[in-house]
Amino acid sequence: PRVWIEETTEFFFKFDFEFLELEPETRQVRPPACCDVTSNRTVGGNIEFDVPACSEGVDPEDCVYEMSSSQTIDMMPNYHHKTEHLDVDPKEVVELVYAVGHLHVGGLSLDLYDDDSGELLCHSVPKYGATEAAGDEEGYVVGMSSCTFDPPIKMTRDTVVRTVSRYNNTVGHHGVMALWLMQVSDPAPTPSIQAS
Repeated sequence: PRVWIEETTEFFFKFDFEFLELEPETRQVRPPACCDVTSNRTVGGNIEFDVPACSEGVDPEDCVYEMSSSQTIDMMPNYHHKTEHLDVDPKEVVELVYAVGHLHVGGLSLDLYDDDSGELLCHSVPKYGATEAAGDEEGYVVGMSSCTFDPPIKMTRDTVVRTVSRYNNTVGHHGVMALWLMQVSDPAPTPSIQAS
């Protein structure tokens, strides 16, 4: 027989919200069909991967495991959609508005490049906690730097971007991630002019 112990745990949460009044020129944003370092141009990837430990005898400061992948910014089906294909024009313009990396413990950086030009679009680094305080837990990733693009970066949906992740591998890490949380805006509708 099972014995159920009735214990109550009480949690308290505090949230701060900021908002701006909606302006007529404000457009909606959405996540693009991209970017995870385990993906490529045809497959969405596994998302999680393992970082092997550095070889014996290598100086700790040189123990960096780098992984990269290239994929289109907004063409992959089944990334955020439950569909077999995206019926979109690959030359349709999207505007990259925001990007922030997602890494686990051991993460050093996540970079997003325009694959054709080599231009660095975003460099995201983790902030590690330094105390025992909630939200600043020592040794854990407690935040990531982000990139806000104003004006947004215009690119076509088939623009190839490259993701490069770097993890410290003085010890191995199991089931880590290196992916982007991004927001794009679709083109503003062109106002139609009607003849009178």
